[in-house]
Amino acid sequence: MTPPAKSKFLSAMKTTAATLLLLLFTIRLSAQTVTPEDGNWSLKHVEMSNTPEAAFMARTGDIDNLGFGWSAGFNPFSGNSTSSHTWPWTMDPADPDGTDRIMVISSFRGNPPSGDDGNTRDTSRPANSVRPIVLEYTPPATITNACLQMFVDDFQAPVWGSLYYVTLNGLRVPALETVVNAINQTGPIGRMVTLRLEGDLLSQVSTGRLEIRIDDDSTGAGDGYAIDFVKLLINRSSFQHTGAVSGRVRHPVTSQVIPGAIVRIYDQEVTTDAQGIYTISGLPAGLHQVSVSVPGLRSRTIATHVISGTTNTNTNITPLAGTFTLTNQIAMELNFHAASGFRYDIESSPDMQTWTVQETIYGNDRQVTKFKGSGGAQQLFWRVRER
Repeated sequence: MTPPAKSKFLSAMKTTAATLLLLLFTIRLSAQTVTPEDGNWSLKHVEMSNTPEAAFMARTGDIDNLGFGWSAGFNPFSGNSTSSHTWPWTMDPADPDGTDRIMVISSFRGNPPSGDDGNTRDTSRPANSVRPIVLEYTPPATITNACLQMFVDDFQAPVWGSLYYVTLNGLRVPALETVVNAINQTGPIGRMVTLRLEGDLLSQVSTGRLEIRIDDDSTGAGDGYAIDFVKLLINRSSFQHTGAVSGRVRHPVTSQVIPGAIVRIYDQEVTTDAQGIYTISGLPAGLHQVSVSVPGLRSRTIATHVISGTTNTNTNITPLAGTFTLTNQIAMELNFHAASGFRYDIESSPDMQTWTVQETIYGNDRQVTKFKGSGGAQQLFWRVRER
């Protein structure tokens, strides 16, 4: 082979090798965004049967971190939080309604009681109005169990004083309310929520249409949020990403450990050992509700997180002291625990017959103390009523 011919041959070989490397790299990238359990992450709507996780899966919204993409090596189904991202962002009009967009709660009127977040300040109505997310699909004939996975971003109820409610086809979803009212996603950052559907919620799955609404119509807080995607699993068999939760249960008054307390997370229930410790493993990664029940004490629910392949050892939970009862009494001080998801009316009466609501408290899992006068020109009686 002459030198010019050899040079051309080597050049052609280098070009071919570079093309093959580029092709292999492209294939590798494509493989990272197409998985057996979720299909093509770039698709806006997906329905799949007989995945590694369930007999049927449906998803609305692409898996793309609101359009920002995922950091190298990050898996949104691992239960970890994303890195913080900028705001606002340019919305893709092709995204399903309610996904990949900033939504500011409907009660916000421009004068939030505890400040506001960047989502609220840098967006405006009607573009940032809350919109329901609708997932439509063809359900299987038989449904024995189901769960929702939702990638949520920038919920900050503990910071801004918001009180979210969640509905699925018009039905309240207390477990999801507990989670979104407890997490602080300042950054903003995103993380997975995994929710088991039970009872009336499970019965809605067979309709083939789930409408999810997350809003706060009462506090006026300056709080906004976003949802990347919603995924439904029907007749689940397993999860690809699981972890464990461990903690201790103590008495709310004595702080003594409580053996035999019943702790529930997702679809599992255990009792605490002699040291008041519980461990639940095999849980799907993501944010969850934890509940504890102890005879003679009031049950309590809190939020926790599960990270794939790890054990969260810090989920200690204390039940509430005693059962809430309605009382009629003359009092200068009203002291009560306002549990998340409940409304408490503080009422007064001159005769203990006719009661007038003087103040309403929306529970956020906190102790509340209110001082009320009972003397003066007209003696007043006071009571607290849980709604």
